[in-house]
Amino acid sequence: MSASGDESLWLLPRDEPCAPLEGAARAEVAIVGGGFAGLSAALHLKEERPELDVALVEAGTVGCEASGRNTGMLGPGVWGRISLLRKKFGDEVAARMFRASEDAVSRVVSLVREEDIDCELEETGQLQLATTERQARSLREDARAFASLGFDVPYLEKAQVERAIATDFYAGGLRFERAGLLDPARLCRELKRRLLERGVRVHERTRVRAISPGKPARVELENGALVADQVVVATNALTPRLGLLRGRVVPLHTHVISTEPLSHERRAALGWEGREGIVDARNFFNYYRLTRDDRILFGGGRPLYRASRDDVAAGASVASREKTWEELARELVSIFPALEGLRIERRWSGAMGFTLDRLPVVGELEEARGVLYAGAWCGHGVALATASGAAIADLALRRASARTTLPWIRGSAPWLPPDPLRAIGLGAYLGALSLRDGIDPVGERKKPDAKTRRREGVDFAPSRLRVSNPSMSKGVKT
Repeated sequence: MSASGDESLWLLPRDEPCAPLEGAARAEVAIVGGGFAGLSAALHLKEERPELDVALVEAGTVGCEASGRNTGMLGPGVWGRISLLRKKFGDEVAARMFRASEDAVSRVVSLVREEDIDCELEETGQLQLATTERQARSLREDARAFASLGFDVPYLEKAQVERAIATDFYAGGLRFERAGLLDPARLCRELKRRLLERGVRVHERTRVRAISPGKPARVELENGALVADQVVVATNALTPRLGLLRGRVVPLHTHVISTEPLSHERRAALGWEGREGIVDARNFFNYYRLTRDDRILFGGGRPLYRASRDDVAAGASVASREKTWEELARELVSIFPALEGLRIERRWSGAMGFTLDRLPVVGELEEARGVLYAGAWCGHGVALATASGAAIADLALRRASARTTLPWIRGSAPWLPPDPLRAIGLGAYLGALSLRDGIDPVGERKKPDAKTRRREGVDFAPSRLRVSNPSMSKGVKT
């Protein structure tokens, strides 16, 4: 299933999909959704109970939605800045939450190593960088907060950032050691193969129409039905279309561009020997990385919400904004003037699941007792969703653990009204955040130099779209 724009770089080429499920079927556990969370849940359940009869159904192919549309940056973090996390939840809970996100990164790395999965994993670390002095002060505050909570997340002065990556665009930053890069769609495909080897029945191109809780529960399919003792729903932003978490999980669309492979000269001009994933510190942040063949994947832009014409409670599941792709291309060249004229080969968007309080939802649904849910990762899904299978297994097997006491182990999330009120409210909120990103104390905003102002454009292929008179774009956060 393709979003507007080009297909995600990760999703091509595809492997042969598993046969769809048609007619009536029975399983002990039915998993709906073939992304990080659903695949991980199936794997952990089979590890715990090898004899368990598990069936997984996916409307498209595994990894075809959010799991295959991100930049593949594996990093820690949940909710927001650590300084604000402490104020909202207190030191003990804030430390548990961040530690859980670090453990999620480690769990994904261990999974890849133990299963011998070839998903181009690189343990590179990650940099969060300030574009202004105001942001740099906030990151210094965060570094002190991390230290007081017992985490080693050092602050990097501007000169240290410039030694890591050859640009004067940033004023300082933080370094997260426990982070890396991977190919997210390949991770999904390889997890599917491990499930098939363990006897999990995987059915792709199998669309679910509705889920009826009960003992047993019933999963209504486009061309049949799957009855199971336990149902796990891992459909992230698409969940409200199944009649679940309506008004609780909202699809926000993010955008990514992918360049052509860098020449040896252009690659050398960037420095970036550590190949770290980069995230900036704005409300609407940009994030980018190098691929194994030295393309730059650059994501971000202002998140896009679009109302759904046929379902005012669900929101559109496919949406994109041409202007956002253009802004990302301009921002890339603003950071790295040496990349002027570099060709953008692909661009895509994807729907991420978000909640009003910016926390995921993992647990038995309040509205559908007996149905487990894992989703709404709020932009942190590469680590949290992939690692969530262990918590889902604990919940499915009715087993208490430290994983089942985190703040996002819950059965619902705060409610948002349906459209058009939702679209109006979200538009105002996102607009306020964008405005805040654009307001800095006098003299602190980084201005483009004369060369940047004269720059003619960035060439898009295959559409050959030329962006004229590019300028500094606002940061765009997901």
